[in-house]
Amino acid sequence: RGRGRLWGTVPIRIRPGPPLLIGLPGGSLRAEGGGTLEVLDPELAESILSTLPEDEYGKLVKDRVVQSLRDFAFETLAFDFVTASGGPTLSVRTKGAGRTVPQELDLTVNFREIERTIRDVLAVKLGLDRVKTRGLR
Repeated sequence: RGRGRLWGTVPIRIRPGPPLLIGLPGGSLRAEGGGTLEVLDPELAESILSTLPEDEYGKLVKDRVVQSLRDFAFETLAFDFVTASGGPTLSVRTKGAGRTVPQELDLTVNFREIERTIRDVLAVKLGLDRVKTRGLR
């Protein structure tokens, strides 16, 4: 969940199929001014930090960052769709600090195979819409 203003361009190519094909040839979104972010799913926050060591110090850092992301005020938030060797990637960068747990963060997270994720989410959404429209048989 978040609050702020985004601007930018993300061109999307869709071929309805079957199979449904999504193309993201590039693009970016940027926050205009600051805003807030709330990562309410602790599993998502922990998976973002999965590269940290599992020693005592790594666990303390991970816990502090997860707590900070639950109520995070950002000064920078950017979403960039880039083509990497493994396919399209969504690179998310944010800079700011937790409001409840005042941990400063400058964080970049890369989500790989983003086209597949978007395709799967759209396929589920379109399927649910079809069921709502036609009813269950």
